[in-house]
Amino acid sequence: MTGVNLKRGWKLFPSKRLEAALIVGLVAHLSIGSAAGPVIGIVSAGGSFALDTATVTGNGTLFHGSMVETGKSASELRLQNGVRLVLDTGTRSRVYRDHLVLERGTGQVERGLAYRIEAGQFRIEPGQGLAKVSVLGPRVHVSALGGPVRVSNASGMLVARLEAGRGLDFEPQAAGASAPSTVSGCLVKKDGRLLLTDGTTGVTYEIQGSGLEKEIGKRVRVTGALDPSRAAVELTVHATQIKRLSGHCSVNGTVAAAGGAPAATGAGTGPPAGAVAGLGIGTKAVIAGVIVAGAATGTAVGLTRNDTPSISQ
Repeated sequence: MTGVNLKRGWKLFPSKRLEAALIVGLVAHLSIGSAAGPVIGIVSAGGSFALDTATVTGNGTLFHGSMVETGKSASELRLQNGVRLVLDTGTRSRVYRDHLVLERGTGQVERGLAYRIEAGQFRIEPGQGLAKVSVLGPRVHVSALGGPVRVSNASGMLVARLEAGRGLDFEPQAAGASAPSTVSGCLVKKDGRLLLTDGTTGVTYEIQGSGLEKEIGKRVRVTGALDPSRAAVELTVHATQIKRLSGHCSVNGTVAAAGGAPAATGAGTGPPAGAVAGLGIGTKAVIAGVIVAGAATGTAVGLTRNDTPSISQ
């Protein structure tokens, strides 16, 4: 009996040892995989920078989810999908295959088709254009450097559409999404609907409410609640207050389709809305709990690779 058990023990021991080795190897493989995702590109700089937990000089490999912190030199990121980004000095961000999470400083997207930047509570989508984004505490600055740039809030609602050369500041309002929205522009009627393209955000809204017909063709400021049930199709404001800002405003007989395109030349121009105080320069709007302010002239200046002095906002 002892001999039989001894033989059985010799037969079982190698298999148990192999099983243990396989488990150890699997755990090690999973540990390595969790520490570094798949390779997505490279990062380079004229000086040193931090890549995940290491200090790197020159070039480094980017993994899905890598943390990049620039020092005194700007860094250039080249992803395998063709996306190119520039991080200004003193910038910290986490890089993914399809988006960049900007935690501090300034990042710029180049050749970023379908690539986005997430900064604070905002999502910036440059499409085929270029966009520069700066995190300034609770405030986020966005500049459109080439082509239109879309900015959405955390829930995906469009809050601004910037044309090339424009810069806007975005800051969450204390009252949040429940706060009334305020937009200003030329009120026009098209296909039986009243439409207004906000002069600050460049977004077109359908305005609903009583006493609006007499304001058609006038520049007005509308305060009301956004209709969340229709946000997926179009942006609708149920007006609770309307104020005429100026007389006739020309839209050349046309208006952009509701949902984001700007109105024809002449719409949304005129004096500042003046509805919100304390942020930015120029006109302002409040959209779903976000204060949007026109930025100072000349802010839409792009980063250059390996800049030594910072040119962040």
